[in-house]
Amino acid sequence: MPVTRRREWHIRDETYSVALAELVNAQFRQPFAAHWGEGVTSSSDGQHFKAASRAESTGHVNPKYGTEPRRMFYTHVSDQYAPFHTKIVNVGVRDATYVLDGLLYHESDLRIEEHYTDTAGFTDHVFALMHLLGFRFDPRIRDLGETNHRRQRARRSVHCRVRVQQPRSGKGQRSDWLLTAPGEKP
Repeated sequence: MPVTRRREWHIRDETYSVALAELVNAQFRQPFAAHWGEGVTSSSDGQHFKAASRAESTGHVNPKYGTEPRRMFYTHVSDQYAPFHTKIVNVGVRDATYVLDGLLYHESDLRIEEHYTDTAGFTDHVFALMHLLGFRFDPRIRDLGETNHRRQRARRSVHCRVRVQQPRSGKGQRSDWLLTAPGEKP
């Protein structure tokens, strides 16, 4: 059997997901893993890697990186430092598009309750879907103090905790803000 055929037969998304789940589950069952966390908290982020082709010709142009060819791996990592979901994604699309994929489609035994992202992993839609699906969502939103936020009146209030990174004039200090509607108690 040719090498390319073997690669197609063995290395597919499905086989990779199953193998990754077995590794994550083996680590999760080790008593020492509990020293890092309970396996209920996770974070996700994209890592960009240079590619060999011209990005312009393939349509993979990222506003941040320009036409330099890159591919992005979007990875979810548990609080036990186990990467339980990884996906190769389009560099031209915001990270928030892939946040829920790892939480809903991983095949490990982890029961994630709370998830952290950076600014690129946050949109209003992700906030809403996380709440509807029962996840606590804690994004770090850059420049939140300079952003205008509007909220429709709701019958039931939804509280969300966000971590704010101060602008450079604040020397990179971080503070926690609790977003609530006027008149609501935190």
